[in-house]
Amino acid sequence: MHAHPATSSARAQRRSPRQGGWTIWETLVAVNVLGMAALLIGGLFASMEDARHRAQARQVARGDLQRNLEALATVLRRADLRTLDGFDSAGRSARPLFARATIERDGTRTVGPREELRWSAVSADVPGVASPGRIVHVREGAEQILAENVPGGQFTVRWDGGMLVVELATYHVVGDHAQVVRGSTAVLVRN
Repeated sequence: MHAHPATSSARAQRRSPRQGGWTIWETLVAVNVLGMAALLIGGLFASMEDARHRAQARQVARGDLQRNLEALATVLRRADLRTLDGFDSAGRSARPLFARATIERDGTRTVGPREELRWSAVSADVPGVASPGRIVHVREGAEQILAENVPGGQFTVRWDGGMLVVELATYHVVGDHAQVVRGSTAVLVRN
């Protein structure tokens, strides 16, 4: 018995590899792969954007740190070494006390009122900073802000080889995180 030629040809067409198009399963797999790739690329761009924001915050904090250190150094340069007080036995202070001295034309030395540098808390909620604050210069009862955005415990003045070294940290907030940078500057007291 021989098969009818029309029936054989129909079976051959059903059994032969398909000529084009995708099955629903192939389409679903392809869509899932493309979706995963899109999520990965989106996550990569999001993390790059976050890194860019953090880098900008660090840059701003570094600029603030330099300005803060210079403001503190300017005040300490005018201190009379003989009036420095508030230092522990290791030569460190978080609240240095001092006075300015001037030499009059006749050679007499005049000591001014007592001055102080100290950290002062601020009532702001700063993400990532347990104790936000600032450094103030107190002279004759009046306070002048010298350094903003200073975390608590991150301001110290220490003796080092006949010079004063100011150590300071400054923060800048970006989103829900604060970028903290630290630095120091040496101060040669002029008297």
